[in-house]
Amino acid sequence: MLAEARLLRTADLLELADPAFQVELAEFLQGAATLGQPRLDYAALARRAMQALLAGRLGEAERLVAEAATLGREIGEPDADDIALAQLWELRSLQGRRSELLPQARALFPDDSPQGRYFLAMTLLERDDRGGAEAAAGPLLDLAAPPVFPADRNWTPSATFASELAATFGTRVACEWLYHALLPYAADAAVVGAAIVFRGAVAHYLGLLAAALDRSEEARAHFEHAVAVHERLGARAWVLKSRYELARVLPTPDEVAETLVEVAETSGQLGMTELTRLAADRRGATGGPASGGGVFRRVGALWTLSYAGRTVRMRDAKGLHDLAVLLGVPGRPVPAAELVAGSAGEEAVPADLRMGADEVLDDRARRELRARLVDLEEEIEEADRWHDPERTARAALERDALLRELAAATGLAGRARRLGDQSERARKTVTARIRDVIDRVERVHPALGAHLRGSVTTGTFCAYSPPAPTAWEL
Repeated sequence: MLAEARLLRTADLLELADPAFQVELAEFLQGAATLGQPRLDYAALARRAMQALLAGRLGEAERLVAEAATLGREIGEPDADDIALAQLWELRSLQGRRSELLPQARALFPDDSPQGRYFLAMTLLERDDRGGAEAAAGPLLDLAAPPVFPADRNWTPSATFASELAATFGTRVACEWLYHALLPYAADAAVVGAAIVFRGAVAHYLGLLAAALDRSEEARAHFEHAVAVHERLGARAWVLKSRYELARVLPTPDEVAETLVEVAETSGQLGMTELTRLAADRRGATGGPASGGGVFRRVGALWTLSYAGRTVRMRDAKGLHDLAVLLGVPGRPVPAAELVAGSAGEEAVPADLRMGADEVLDDRARRELRARLVDLEEEIEEADRWHDPERTARAALERDALLRELAAATGLAGRARRLGDQSERARKTVTARIRDVIDRVERVHPALGAHLRGSVTTGTFCAYSPPAPTAWEL
């Protein structure tokens, strides 16, 4: 009973936008781990998934949602499918992949139910079918009377769903009614169920409605409040969502551009594909490069690097030549050996040229490495169950180091690399000089350094894959 009480108090504090919810949630998770009851184990997994979503840790959230759903079905938890759908909807919305969930949503909610209409309308919007989405949402927003929501604890989340649609379609009657209905809760947050999904600060939705009603000053105040609430709660993904909407009502083009560049960069690093695309598209519509592109050009002995409104100059380095090649062919893998040859002014050399016979790791070493990796995965899982973050971090650090060592010793198709492989020598050389030059760029131009660090991958093949299209002058 105490554990359940702490969970309910967690939900209450989160709805009140009180960061103390984290303390209460930690107490619940510790109690659940101690008691070892399957229902509480399931509840703990689901709330850890909520935490990961709130913090923008999408990969972790994906894993925890799946683990919770599996355990919930095994123990016959009646709401397991509903909870999994709610959390996956939030996750897929951030990733721009709502369409994957439409069959699951239709299996749980009739198309003519409020929930069914919302799921269908938002999915059609993702597919750029605005007409179909408007038709699906129509009965929720075509008002001669207030919107119909269930008169229960889910009223606020339901109102936020309707607010998204009303603001998108500019349905003024619905926007006016919803704005005044939500205004008394401006300091609160919308939460689905007992801390199942964080739906953002109510102020965020008030901002959407005010913007749709052409009240720019009110909208700006609401979005700024929402950003502050989300920062206080550690809701990283929602900070970005509110900052993106804030850019719509900022007074000067420079402020708009700066905000959109920041949102596109950070959301891309978090894997928030939909927001990255939206921010890049809007940035392009304001007349700037789609995602804060700029100049990456050598002039004499110096390189001119311009990005996000800031220009710096750097001395020549081979790593800058490598980056310029990659920036010129976004999304295309370039062999490291080709980069080495290009920087030396030579013809490209075959990447599989052998220069030695000894394997980097022999069979025994590989077996021992893999066995240790299995042990570390079990240790991480156990540390997670016992909520021991320090132990988890230590094990994860060793695991990642071993994975890098194993990857470095493995060539294409799983073949063992040999100590003298030209491809291995090229991989090490190019990786070192690209990492070194990105470190140098980050010291003089942090925004560009962060962009390159999040967009450039190195290895036997290297690539520049920005989260959104980027225009570079080379």
